[in-house]
Amino acid sequence: MTAAQHPTGHCGATADGDSPPQLDYTKVRAYWKSVRPSMLGPYIMGGFGFPVGAGRFRFRGEVEAVAEATRDLGPDVSVLDLGSGVGVWTEYFAQRFSRVVAVEASSTLYTALKDRCSPYPNVTTHNCDVLSFEPNNDSGATEGFGLVFLGGLLMYLNDHDVSTLLHKLIPHLKPGAMVLCR
Repeated sequence: MTAAQHPTGHCGATADGDSPPQLDYTKVRAYWKSVRPSMLGPYIMGGFGFPVGAGRFRFRGEVEAVAEATRDLGPDVSVLDLGSGVGVWTEYFAQRFSRVVAVEASSTLYTALKDRCSPYPNVTTHNCDVLSFEPNNDSGATEGFGLVFLGGLLMYLNDHDVSTLLHKLIPHLKPGAMVLCR
């Protein structure tokens, strides 16, 4: 995106007054189809020469923020992790909460997610697009989710699809549930 195309001022406006660029889902799907599993992926640091330790360092900082935000959630909470990637957050939640449902569309990342989370019997994984995922189909959280984690997913969806996704999730949330966007 050039400087002239980059949104400036308030949300949705551009320097020249045109509509903001729309997402090209064909390009997004092609990117995620060819991505390599890495700790750097969730931070869009892959392919730029960053060491894997940079991703781990950033994750440790985020863990502190997520732990603080979720400190009042009990261990009996069911978590829905949408756009799970290689499963770093799924694994973290599996160690803290009773049930984790992870959804990842990329086949390559899904394989890494399954491998990482195979030791956790409280994790259920789904290889599908979050927009087609139905939380009530074999999610194991019939009582509702107490936490929904969107780890960077929203930047790959247009505004309409974000709204549709969030509205679809509402009936599957426990009262007082938290939706955490990274």
